[in-house]
Amino acid sequence: MYGKFDNFPETIQAWVVITHSSPIHELQSMLVDSIWHLNRSGEEAVEHFSKSSRPVKVRYAVGVADGVYFNFLDEEELGKLRGLLEQRPYKVLDLLLRISYHYTRPDGRRMPLKSDLQYLRFTFEAPDSFEVRIHHLRGSRWVPLDAVVRRFVDKLNEEAKRRSLPPLSISRLEGH
Repeated sequence: MYGKFDNFPETIQAWVVITHSSPIHELQSMLVDSIWHLNRSGEEAVEHFSKSSRPVKVRYAVGVADGVYFNFLDEEELGKLRGLLEQRPYKVLDLLLRISYHYTRPDGRRMPLKSDLQYLRFTFEAPDSFEVRIHHLRGSRWVPLDAVVRRFVDKLNEEAKRRSLPPLSISRLEGH
């Protein structure tokens, strides 16, 4: 089933409840657009690094579940995701988030660092909130999971502001 990962793990490292006051269709549309913008945002400097003395940059890549596979978000996948959302809202939306890291050496060469892979499950059961469950699959976990969640909420709030909608807020965050 598109949007749902059949093998989502039982063990999670972070759990978040995010409150909102938008209609579910509008909220999910904002989520899809936010993911698209995050995917295309390019490199960003990271401030939360304690493991490196050099400035580190990150790049995000988001994949959408399709049964036991994930398809990284491109224009075709974006169209498919939006098309299915127009038919009916999702109850569950599973994503794969890859965070790639690198630093630049003094000679200008980019040096890659180990990347992180995380499964994210968004569940939309309550009318005024939704949950995100995160399973860290592998990697160095240079960016803490709570920072990953805050990045998603920041992107959602940017999209909410663009649409003149009220901001979302984290009402509960467990894990690290």
